[in-house]
Amino acid sequence: MNLIKLLSKIPYFKKQIAKVAFEVKYIDPDDAAKLKYSFTSSDGKKWYTYIKPDLIPIVRWNEVETRVMEMTSRVNRETLLEFSKTCEAAAEKKDFMTVARLMGELKERCEMLYDPYALIKVICAMYVREDQIKSDKIWNEEL
Repeated sequence: MNLIKLLSKIPYFKKQIAKVAFEVKYIDPDDAAKLKYSFTSSDGKKWYTYIKPDLIPIVRWNEVETRVMEMTSRVNRETLLEFSKTCEAAAEKKDFMTVARLMGELKERCEMLYDPYALIKVICAMYVREDQIKSDKIWNEEL
């Protein structure tokens, strides 16, 4: 410890010690989850990503796969459910103008490059906030 204090007085070593300290913050003893520091958000929270993609917990990987499929179809699950409820309600009321507008919206979605909401979900699955490190195997929809 005293050696580290001594070396930290030299600017080059101080920089290298900080780099090593922040490169890999958390390693599970079972090597199940290996994370490395990625960035600090504007609110001061540290974010980590997996060293290798094959170490992403299955729950998070399922979210990534689901959202990639949604991005391919350009409609995420939540939007599609809301769309179907609204369309069904309009059809029951025989409000065919609303149904036609909803069909137009669906057509526009097919021309979109991607659904921004689905892209954000992919990013959420790939990055882990510092207070989620020990529970990264659990998908928390709110976070």
